[in-house]
Amino acid sequence: MQSKNIHTISGSKTVWEAARMMAELNIGALVVGTPQKIAGLFTERDILNKVVGNNLSLESTKIKDVKSTNIMFVEDNEMVYVALKIMQEKKFRHLPVVNEKGLCVGMVSIRDLMKAISEIFEKENNGLVSYIAGLSLS
Repeated sequence: MQSKNIHTISGSKTVWEAARMMAELNIGALVVGTPQKIAGLFTERDILNKVVGNNLSLESTKIKDVKSTNIMFVEDNEMVYVALKIMQEKKFRHLPVVNEKGLCVGMVSIRDLMKAISEIFEKENNGLVSYIAGLSLS
């Protein structure tokens, strides 16, 4: 499984700083901590549900106080459908990707996985069309 670049933020940063970073990078989640030691994720949903929904200040609320800690990981050599199943069951939209050493090497989003599955279906469809066309020419 290929993953996007990893973007991290310190838990001591504010929600405002995280939101600006996410907007600039056009991403929906940040890893809180480092690739070697993930303390959690900070997502768009955290902004909506934990910050705005509780009328907390964007400028003074620290990421460490509103980050998601119930995260799961997917290994970088895992099949796409495994990540999609985890995301479906847990209602996650982002999953950190780790290598065999447990180092976070990226992040996949539900949109990334849907694109990958669409490409797989397209290749399979083209293969079937070629196979059927070959049969009809015989």
